[in-house]
Amino acid sequence: VLPNIKYLYPSYIKYFFIYSPVNKLIKDEAYPSIRLTDIGEIKIPLPPLDIQKKIATALDSANALIEKRKEQIEKLDLLIKSQFIEMFGDPVTNPKGWETDVLGRLSDIYRGGSPRPISQFLGGNIPWIKIGDATKGDNIFLYETREKIIEDGVVKSRFVKDGSIIFANCGVSLGFARIIQFDGCIHDGWLSFENISPKLNKIFLLKSINMCTDFFREIAPDGTQPNLNTAIMKKYIQILPPSLLQNQFAEFVEKIEAQKVLLKKSLADMEQNYQSLMQKCFKGEIF
Repeated sequence: VLPNIKYLYPSYIKYFFIYSPVNKLIKDEAYPSIRLTDIGEIKIPLPPLDIQKKIATALDSANALIEKRKEQIEKLDLLIKSQFIEMFGDPVTNPKGWETDVLGRLSDIYRGGSPRPISQFLGGNIPWIKIGDATKGDNIFLYETREKIIEDGVVKSRFVKDGSIIFANCGVSLGFARIIQFDGCIHDGWLSFENISPKLNKIFLLKSINMCTDFFREIAPDGTQPNLNTAIMKKYIQILPPSLLQNQFAEFVEKIEAQKVLLKKSLADMEQNYQSLMQKCFKGEIF
């Protein structure tokens, strides 16, 4: 869209298309597209240019605050990674010379399973943990699932207990890990770490394997997507720094996570206010 600057301020039209229900014109979600004739029929509110500029400026300011808050959250994530490296070094090359052991002796490791067709097993009261439940955001804990399965689905899956670590072992999600805060079943895109040795703080272990995502992708068997099986993970050499250091790091992580919760709440409020401001702007309720 090339706006006629005699009538349309470019940033104003940009925000209008963000606000307007353009998505309703998309006929096929798998191959999203909009016909030029449909775009041409969209009616645009046309206040004077000076009002358009005021609207764009107000939305620019609100959007800048949102991006700033997102940047603050990202910096906290980087702070955790930086603290890990400072305290423990690279967990793969182990430059600090920590004691090590294979992960298979430090934890029981199991592969998830998926009842098929899953539609026949949904609707029960047992949490069904899919990759999508844990790949949005970066909380170290998982508190709930969107779907639940019936008892008959449990024998076709892997039932994991509250406090277990789950680790996404394939595809683009490889490396995601969470500590679950409930009993539930994992599908075959997850590995579970259960009965974890007292030599390992769970938060330390979770962040340790998070740090190794690139390494895991390198050692995963060739295929259309990287895929780590239980045999590979059992052979992974895990560093074992003193428990005191692991616990100190875990406390640091929990403090940072608490700060992130507050910032994310603030971000959600900002995004809600941004949508409200946009609505008011294009309905002519301000300016």
